[in-house]
Amino acid sequence: MADPVNLIRTIEDRCHECYACVRNCPAKAVRVKDGQAEVLGDRCIHCGNCVRVCSQGAKKVRDETAEVRKLLAAGERVIAGIAPSFPSYEVEDDFTADDWIAMLYSIGFAEVYEVAWGAQLIIGEYSKLLKTKADKPLISSACPVIVNLIQKHYPQLVENLVPIVSPMMALYRYIKLIEGPDSKVVMIGPCLAKKGEFNDLKDCFVLTFSEINSLKGIKVPESKEKDLDSAVSRVIQPTDEARALPLAGGLLTAVSSNYDRSINSFLKVEGSQKVFELFNSLLDKEISPEFVDILFCDGCINGVDLAQGNYFKKERAVDDYINNQALDRTGVYSWDKIGLLDLSTSFQIDYKELDQPLEKEIWHILAQTGKYDESDLLDCGACGYSSCREKAVAVYQGLAEVEMCLPYLLSEKRTEIKRVQELNRELDTLINTSYDGMIMVNKKGEIERVNEAYLSLLGLSKEEILHKNVLQLEEERYIYPSVSRLCLREKREITLIQNTKNGQRLLTTGSPLLDNAGDVLHVVANTRNLSELNKLNESSNEKEKLREYLQGDINHDNDDNPGHIIANSVIMENILNLSRKISNTDSSVLLMGESGVGKEVIARYIHEQSQARDVLVKINCAAIPESLLESELFGYETGAFSGAKREGKQGLIEKADGGTLFLDEIGEMPLNMQAKLLQVLQEHSLTRIGGIEAIKVDFRLITATNKNLKEMVEKNCFREDLYYRLNVVPITIPPLRKRPEDILALVRYFLNLFNNKYGKDIKLNDDLSELLLDYDWPGNVREVANLLERVVVTADGGLIDKDFLERFIEFERINSDTEVEIKGIIPLQDAVSQLEKKLLILAREKGKTTYDMAEMLGVNQSTIVRKLKKYFS
Repeated sequence: MADPVNLIRTIEDRCHECYACVRNCPAKAVRVKDGQAEVLGDRCIHCGNCVRVCSQGAKKVRDETAEVRKLLAAGERVIAGIAPSFPSYEVEDDFTADDWIAMLYSIGFAEVYEVAWGAQLIIGEYSKLLKTKADKPLISSACPVIVNLIQKHYPQLVENLVPIVSPMMALYRYIKLIEGPDSKVVMIGPCLAKKGEFNDLKDCFVLTFSEINSLKGIKVPESKEKDLDSAVSRVIQPTDEARALPLAGGLLTAVSSNYDRSINSFLKVEGSQKVFELFNSLLDKEISPEFVDILFCDGCINGVDLAQGNYFKKERAVDDYINNQALDRTGVYSWDKIGLLDLSTSFQIDYKELDQPLEKEIWHILAQTGKYDESDLLDCGACGYSSCREKAVAVYQGLAEVEMCLPYLLSEKRTEIKRVQELNRELDTLINTSYDGMIMVNKKGEIERVNEAYLSLLGLSKEEILHKNVLQLEEERYIYPSVSRLCLREKREITLIQNTKNGQRLLTTGSPLLDNAGDVLHVVANTRNLSELNKLNESSNEKEKLREYLQGDINHDNDDNPGHIIANSVIMENILNLSRKISNTDSSVLLMGESGVGKEVIARYIHEQSQARDVLVKINCAAIPESLLESELFGYETGAFSGAKREGKQGLIEKADGGTLFLDEIGEMPLNMQAKLLQVLQEHSLTRIGGIEAIKVDFRLITATNKNLKEMVEKNCFREDLYYRLNVVPITIPPLRKRPEDILALVRYFLNLFNNKYGKDIKLNDDLSELLLDYDWPGNVREVANLLERVVVTADGGLIDKDFLERFIEFERINSDTEVEIKGIIPLQDAVSQLEKKLLILAREKGKTTYDMAEMLGVNQSTIVRKLKKYFS
């Protein structure tokens, strides 16, 4: 017998890259290699979908017809077992059940058994098993596709499989018991998975109905010819409920008829979609039935060999056979030796985990087919995968090839594809901004598209505005000034405030779409009523920033950090020495570190050490709303937009001329503003909004961030060229927990500071030093200041003891439950294993899935699966 890996093979000269098998494989067990679709035996569940959907006949199922033909022609004693779905297979017109049996005898089978007899045997086993309520949901194991699916793809459910053989395997064991261990057996049915189930049995062959039908007419030795009427009459009839097993819910009906408890917790599930929904619900513990009668197909009458016929006609054929079959036969079935029959089985996990790529690896693969951002993802399904991302993951896992992207391969239509992509981007922009007013203007200034929200803001109909030139609208004072006209002229994004003829004030951003030559193709203008912005919910960060901007000057310095530097540690002394060295240079400085470590203090220190720089301008990139960031940074000229100061406004970058420009939270700066900042750094000049003259600026740039800009560059969230411009002199300020020498000095400094501020004389007990040094200080220096101020303003007495301070330290989660307690010396590897196991237990208690656990522990989901298997399987 062949290995199950070769159950389904591909005929290469017939496989023409249609990817129908990839698309329809529920287990993703098809690998495309060198343009050929190959079924992977270690993932295949033998459902036969790939065979059924292959219009070119390129999928070849292992066929044992030749071996069976040879046995029959040689006059061997061969026993046939025929599946109970056989009445639904149309051999020819008026072909009855008796004709089926007669045909099998006529081609040389010594005896013919119905698999329904095996079904009758397992019904009894299931009935006995279900008399006692199990501690977990039980899943029927009669369908080999379901068994394969669980063993290879849902290993967590292997223990839920009922340890009873399938009806066909039960009949095989019965035949070997009755006919003798040397008998040869041929099982006949509609299911390809049976070939895999019997793969390891050297004396049993499995043929489909179509394959057995092809054996009609073979010559049988005269000595083996039978009296067909007599032979047919010897086939005893199993029970009706056993013969009904190929119909959906047949096993459940048979079992429940012998079951004295309520069957509300019994489920009948058939069809692949319901199967996957059931398994996922079981794993997520959404349901917990007692017993599930489950078939991967819509009943065995819809197996691969029967898939083409009318379902209801096939169902009626089986019902008619059950209802019309004579009951007066005597034959080969016997209960005498049933007690010697073992109908138990066991199941093994055969799960092989696939590696999962990182996000950057996915985009690297997508880039090979010209996909660089979400708007490039067509998700057309032509490759057989539901999305471009899913296909990229399959490429990483070795299941697919980059070249499977058919739109990319159609090079002769590349120009048309680009045009479609551009149209998609335009339409996406329209849809995504439909809540706000939106217009799209072509390079001539003519309005090509407009949404209802924009028409409502202007009080115009679509006929009054469509195809009009924005210059005309501006001259007629329907809306002024025109942001689209400015964008067409300056070829850059512009944000300003507009007036309308009906008295509205609008906050509008115009965004130009440029071609490869840098010329404007279209301008998209996004507009919102300014009065509505003033009513926005104060809880939103972006809306809050906009509210503050509209109410007053956002750029005042409200930082209450005293600016004093405590540097008892060697690492802080080194940072200060470096700061003094670079203070009189023009080199850009990038300050990195967690929130609260003192990045702004170091920035001020560098500035104060400089002899040539007189002004320090601080800009918090996260505090200014994105829509107004450009006007704040670059300023605007007189008349740039309605409501602006008559004399124009100087931008914050311009104010830093001759001094130091400190950009805090640089990682929050939008990508479009990063490009403008880079241009200023390169050309040492800027242009105000509405202006045409470049203004020279000379400033020293210091930036700060608590994010990993290098990772942001890799994820395309931060410009690489700007990153290297900023990262000339990088300074990483370590968190307080890594410079404990500074902790007590900072405590003394802030205690003295707040005592003076509030007129108190609070002191800390000497035994608090160890407690303060043990604390992790997640908020760093800022947390030290906050804690000491809290102590000073809330304390009644002059001396603070451990009990008083521990109230605040417990609130700050010192020595949390996750802290590792070391009680003795053990081998390091054992310690790592114990810690890993403990973390997995904690994560499993809080996370529903392995993906949740992976996110909590900061690792890949595949790592979680591997560790769970290592410690808990």
